[in-house]
Amino acid sequence: MIKKDKKSICEIISISVMAVFAVISFFILPYNIAIQWNGTQASSYGSKWFIFLPVVIGLMLIPLMNYFENRFMTFSTIVLFTLLIVLFTCQIYMVVFSFYPNIQIPISVPIIIEAVLGVVACGIYALKKRG
Repeated sequence: MIKKDKKSICEIISISVMAVFAVISFFILPYNIAIQWNGTQASSYGSKWFIFLPVVIGLMLIPLMNYFENRFMTFSTIVLFTLLIVLFTCQIYMVVFSFYPNIQIPISVPIIIEAVLGVVACGIYALKKRG
């Protein structure tokens, strides 16, 4: 029961950090922000309200991953937090790109690194579970 409570607290903290970041960013962002990139160049722009999209997606992911928790236990927790970190990275990238549009790091680089780290974490957990 304690593990479930710790997981719930971590979920609340993760979403809260994303929400606070979105609210603060909303007031300093220009009206239009980049929401899609092709390499290091923005290919689509949208309203600054899109900064809240990762928070909404994160809120929808939590019940979905909790549903899978009964079947896959800790794997769903690792996947959930990996996805929340990826969403937060996208949110940060939107803000940074709004102020520094000549950024030379494509968004795919940090997302791929985070995805690989999530897979490694699942692999380490599986090896610990076996041995």
